Amino acid sequence: MTQPTVESAFQSTANGPLEMPSLLEIGRRAAMQAEREAIERVLAQTRWNRRQAAKILRVSYKALLNKLKAMEEGKVVKATAEEPKVNSRQQPA
Repeated sequence: MTQPTVESAFQSTANGPLEMPSLLEIGRRAAMQAEREAIERVLAQTRWNRRQAAKILRVSYKALLNKLKAMEEGKVVKATAEEPKVNSRQQPA
């Protein structure tokens, strides 16, 4: 897994080439990344037994499922933002 860098915290914007996110946003991203790594590590350790993983992480089973869903949605959002959508119904010109 890649470690976040100062350069990765900068984002391109319409107002200029790079803009630094707020300290609060940097903290949120770091917390989300730490949670993701802990969840992935425990799920691998338990061979994806989610009930056992929730017990080890000391969260409810429902909370773990919600976090997994949010993590998956985050991956989908990132993937769709990076890749342009292709409409399969359109005929090539």
